Amino acid sequence: MTEPLFSIITCTNDDAAGLRLTAKSIAVQQQFTNYEWLVLDHATDEDIIAEYKTEMTKWLPVTGDNLYLTLNVGIEQATGRYIWFLNPGDCLSDAYVLRDVAKQIQYNLAPDFIYGDARDNGKIKKAHHAGNFTRGKITAFQAMIFRRTMVAELRFDPAYSLAADYAFMLGILARAKKIFYFPRILCDSQSSPVSELSAKGTFWENYYIRRDLLQINPVRNKMIFYLDRIKLFIYRSTNR
Repeated sequence: MTEPLFSIITCTNDDAAGLRLTAKSIAVQQQFTNYEWLVLDHATDEDIIAEYKTEMTKWLPVTGDNLYLTLNVGIEQATGRYIWFLNPGDCLSDAYVLRDVAKQIQYNLAPDFIYGDARDNGKIKKAHHAGNFTRGKITAFQAMIFRRTMVAELRFDPAYSLAADYAFMLGILARAKKIFYFPRILCDSQSSPVSELSAKGTFWENYYIRRDLLQINPVRNKMIFYLDRIKLFIYRSTNR
């Protein structure tokens, strides 16, 4: 069997509506079929699995309630040259995005890490420069594409219940020799408002990740922590 270019990995837990949105965005890809879609399923109605079985290369029933451990299973099952994570409800941005990313991989001699812009609830979120990794993820995690050889010895750390994707990104950046920013919207998502408790928990996990993995100066680390909280407060105040 020919190695696919992309392994799209989705972990779902009783989210038929979200999984259907993701499936539709994959089903409409034009002029490109060189991918596999791995769905790791905790509990979803079998009807939707049957409805999109053509798009799903592999459907794996899984147990346990830790998202990141489940995503690690997906990594181990992936066979594509590049890994792309999409949550249920996350969509490829349009019908040509796989084709366009594939062209960029060819033109740019197979980068180790590709990232682009994202659209969240209809609002475009431009990616930051890869060098700005101390402030958190440089773009939405769904707008990051990883060369599988970069992930060979890397897994999500379940010790972080909210920000393991940030630690994962840092691991990739430490390994990647060739990083490519594609100035294009790669994904659409419909995120729910984050609770104050969850946001604070994520900020603290980011703080510990910066401390443990980046060994960042403690004073600077605390400044980043409080700046993030201030930015969230201002964002919520202006978007009420």
